[in-house]
Amino acid sequence: MIHGESWWAWTVVAVLVACLAISLVWVGWMTARKHEDALMYWLIMLGGVTILPYVVEPWIDVIGATTYMTNALPYVTIADRPLPIFVPLVWVGTAPTALIAYEMIKKGWAAWTLIVFAVVFGIAECIGEMVNSHFGLMRYYSNNALVFGVPLPCLVQNGGFLVMIAWVLVVIRPHMRGYRWAVIPFVAPGAYLAYTIICTLPNYFAIHLGLEPVPAWVLAALSTGLNLLAVVIAAYSPTCQRYRDEVGAKVLGPARIAGRQPVAAG
Repeated sequence: MIHGESWWAWTVVAVLVACLAISLVWVGWMTARKHEDALMYWLIMLGGVTILPYVVEPWIDVIGATTYMTNALPYVTIADRPLPIFVPLVWVGTAPTALIAYEMIKKGWAAWTLIVFAVVFGIAECIGEMVNSHFGLMRYYSNNALVFGVPLPCLVQNGGFLVMIAWVLVVIRPHMRGYRWAVIPFVAPGAYLAYTIICTLPNYFAIHLGLEPVPAWVLAALSTGLNLLAVVIAAYSPTCQRYRDEVGAKVLGPARIAGRQPVAAG
């Protein structure tokens, strides 16, 4: 158990509550406009306030050797992991962020923009974790490949999982009708677990085998590369390319089609 700075803990809570308010306003606005994906937004947030913090988080903390502060903030203990109130606030605020990547895919944004989004968001989120680690709100332990207190793979993983969730949503969205909507709250938790565990498995082995720094850094670098590779594959997947082609066809119209006509032999 660790003890953090109370003033910083409540500052983080205040910031996260503000982010949650922004998310609620955004989703409410989408609902008022009868946006076709409004229901999906609400269901993603439902998964973000229930399954992600209280089912996924405790077990991924065990696997990733993570623990949180036990003073200053109310918390619950699940799987021997303390979960302060800011943990569900992080998830209910972060889960809808995947919908930004979802909209980027639907609007036909270039593959590199998805990759940049994953890396930039991941680094930004990790800076927050570095500050939280400094003030004692959280700690990664038994890990010999840390960057200012944060595991190396997190620099990509913490933004990459948003693109992976978005990719899964894009794939299944056309099939959502009736009772099938009930699966949406489980999409973010499932995609997050699959992406994180598969791509970061080498680093987790290093942690639980207690490897020395050199092999630990090698496996952490391998995990970082796998996390990035998964994002690249998703960004260049046929599913994402189809939306880029559709957007291109709308913008260029007949000119694009004409440009593809074979030239007659003269």
